[in-house]
Amino acid sequence: MQRLWSQSERRVARDRQRCAGAAAAQQPGRAEKAGRPHPQLERRAAPDAFWRLAARQPRPAAKCVIDASVAAKWLAPEPDSALAEALLDDDLIVPDLLYAEVGNILWKKQMRGEMEATTARVGARWLLQVPMRVHDNASLLADALALALQLQHPAYDCFYLVLARQADVQLITADRRFHARCHASDVAGLGQWVRMPDA
Repeated sequence: MQRLWSQSERRVARDRQRCAGAAAAQQPGRAEKAGRPHPQLERRAAPDAFWRLAARQPRPAAKCVIDASVAAKWLAPEPDSALAEALLDDDLIVPDLLYAEVGNILWKKQMRGEMEATTARVGARWLLQVPMRVHDNASLLADALALALQLQHPAYDCFYLVLARQADVQLITADRRFHARCHASDVAGLGQWVRMPDA
């Protein structure tokens, strides 16, 4: 039996069709020559994760902290991006450090030829539209530094873990090195706060 599409799914499908048609007909104009993609082309370049975000249905949301390694997978397709995209339905909590880190990831991908510059710019703008509760880095600094010294691990990642502990939720990271460090035997008790997207 064929599944009936919801109103939001039909709207997303129509948007995709309009974007595809406009992109095929669009000739480069002054905006493109100036380095600013046409609005319709921007929508076509939007990450797949945001079509999911537009179509999602309201439901009771789980709370979690995510780090930049997860958010970057929304913007650059990778084998496990679907696992990261599933978290878009959750109540997401992040330090504002996340935006700087994702920006740097997008820059690296563009410099390595893994991503077009237009896609990186559009992805950065789309990221700002994801509903997330953003916390100031300054309030986390002292505890993040103390944790970094304890773990002998870069402080960037520790901001996310400190926030997760303060909010009494789990940190979800795709950074296998950090995940392994938090589950090491010499730091008993930290592992319960950190998991991978596929856990």
